[in-house]
Amino acid sequence: MNKIFTSRRRFIAVALSAVIIAGAAGTAAAFFTSSGTGTGSATIASASAFDVVVNTPTGGSLVPGGTTDNVAYTVTNPVSAASPAQLTTITIEVTPGFSYVDGNNDPACNASDFSINGLAAGTSGIYPVSQLLPVGGTFTSSFNIQMVDNGANQDSCEGGSVPLTVLAS
Repeated sequence: MNKIFTSRRRFIAVALSAVIIAGAAGTAAAFFTSSGTGTGSATIASASAFDVVVNTPTGGSLVPGGTTDNVAYTVTNPVSAASPAQLTTITIEVTPGFSYVDGNNDPACNASDFSINGLAAGTSGIYPVSQLLPVGGTFTSSFNIQMVDNGANQDSCEGGSVPLTVLAS
């Protein structure tokens, strides 16, 4: 019986060793390295155009060589914008392409009949600004406009209005 018991012990020892070796092999497989790749994306905010409001001029009706009107304006970084926006330049001008001729064949009324902030008639005013506007933040300023006396017939301008553009960038 001792022989059988010893054979069984050997058999169990060998079987147990085989199980341990197999288990160790399985454990070793868990330490193999691998690699993989995944892709994704994130949304990037885009700049929204500044909102610019030009107020009604104050100072009265313009006449050649007469009074100067003051025009206030406000630039706003719109609430729909995702982040602060850098305001770098304000351009003020008589709206490009403006030309009006009355029914009497008088010369056209156009940008060359007006001066912005004392600049040469018909010239745009370009003003550097360095201001970071937070979302909903505003920048407020003003400019002057005057009708120049160019020595020519300016009757086409009489009773009209001059369109103004304030460009914020």
